[in-house]
Amino acid sequence: MKKLLLILPLLALASCAPLLSTVQGTAATLSTDGTSVLFSNPGPQAAEDVSVVLYGPVTVTGVTCIPFSRSWICPINDVPVGKAFRLQFTGNLNNASASFYTASSGNRPLYVQLK
Repeated sequence: MKKLLLILPLLALASCAPLLSTVQGTAATLSTDGTSVLFSNPGPQAAEDVSVVLYGPVTVTGVTCIPFSRSWICPINDVPVGKAFRLQFTGNLNNASASFYTASSGNRPLYVQLK
C-alpha cells in the first residue's frame, strides 16, 4: 500500500505533463523523428541540466546514458535558446520525458513529455 501511495503522484504528474509544460511557461518540446528523440528549445531561456528519459526496450547510441529498470536516463547538459539535441536509439520506444531548469525556474525543474 505504501508503494502505491508513492507511485500515484508520479502517475498523476506524467498524465498531465502536456498541461504542465504550458503552465510552467516553457516552449521546449520532445518529439520523435524516426529512430531519434529530439529535445528542442525555442526559448525564451536556455534549458540547463537537461535529462531525457527513454522508456521501453531501446538502446541509446552516441550518448552516455544510465540504464534504469526498463528505461534509459540520458543527461545531455544545456541546450541554448534556438537549439536542439538529438538522441539516437534502436528498439521500440514506448515513451519519453525530459526535465530541465531555466534561469527563472530556479531550483524547480520543468518537465516535458513526448508529443
